[in-house]
Amino acid sequence: MSALLLLAKADPYHAIAVTSAVGPADPLVWTALAQRTAARALAEGVLHTDVALPVTALSATGPAEAVQAFAAGWSRVDEAPGWSLVLECDADAEPAAVLAVWQRVRRTAVALAGCSLRLQTPTADWQAWSPLLEQVRAADQRWQIVLEHPKVEAESVLEALALGASRLVVTHGLADSPMLIGHLRAHRVAVVVLPTALAALRPVRDAGLLLCVGSGVHADASVSLTQGLERASQTFGWRLDDLRSATQRATESLWATPAARFALARRVEAWRHRPHPTAAPNADPFSL
Repeated sequence: MSALLLLAKADPYHAIAVTSAVGPADPLVWTALAQRTAARALAEGVLHTDVALPVTALSATGPAEAVQAFAAGWSRVDEAPGWSLVLECDADAEPAAVLAVWQRVRRTAVALAGCSLRLQTPTADWQAWSPLLEQVRAADQRWQIVLEHPKVEAESVLEALALGASRLVVTHGLADSPMLIGHLRAHRVAVVVLPTALAALRPVRDAGLLLCVGSGVHADASVSLTQGLERASQTFGWRLDDLRSATQRATESLWATPAARFALARRVEAWRHRPHPTAAPNADPFSL
């Protein structure tokens, strides 16, 4: 049995993939989707997850109706893990339309943690997003960028960070830029690594970055956070203590409320210092 099944986990980036061009128009679809997601996270031992919902699909149902239906579905799962709502869209989307969705969702009873902008080109016009980002910051929320293009320019990432992006999700790799790496390290910007980017990030594993593992978009139902952590262990040579530290970093990177994050951190800290019943501190957790 994998030791990971015994470990508490925090997922700083779980994106809901909606393959239809218009998204699910029935709120009941969002309810069922939430129930499946929550049940899966619970089965994996996840304590908290940030869930990114696509703006386009939300708009097809009605943003308020969709997120309320999703929240209702999540609450129906007994002992469901905590979750934080994140709105996600492409960085080349129409900022005014995304702002309108953000405003409608914010008026619901579902707490909104922030926004996620997917960068599918080497650069983006971040200034065009200023009206939305100003309101996000004013509401004490956060925003992140998801690097989906394999060759995103370091200057574009630095510009986004200068505008307040607090988290970086890497799906392919990271530009080999000493200035960018230095900024990420100095400002302790969370770098969430998805399983698809592990090999590409091997050169920067010792750069002192705040690296943690996220599940990302589950295009394949067999991909899980557990498997992502297993791949990280194999790629980076992580052992049990490293996985414990990665969970602590993921906890720091979550967009939960301060109270929820503090409570979660206490649980993870207690777990971190609890000796494994069968494994030495540096034992391979996947050989058990």
